[in-house]
Amino acid sequence: MEQFLKLIEISVLKIRKKLIQLSKFKILTFIIEWHFYALINPIYYSDKFEKKELIEMHEFISQWVVET
Repeated sequence: MEQFLKLIEISVLKIRKKLIQLSKFKILTFIIEWHFYALINPIYYSDKFEKKELIEMHEFISQWVVET
């Protein structure tokens, strides 16, 4: 679980660097679309993450968006 959170943290930092120039609306749109895609296509992620981990990842990213 710690490795998963560390991976997410690194990914979020990389995404944040790329998205920092975008408006808040565009960032929210990107995150919402990504969440929707991940939730409707669990088979794509099932070999990489457990469903619980996906939910935790979504919550982590959602919190990051709120704080940004």
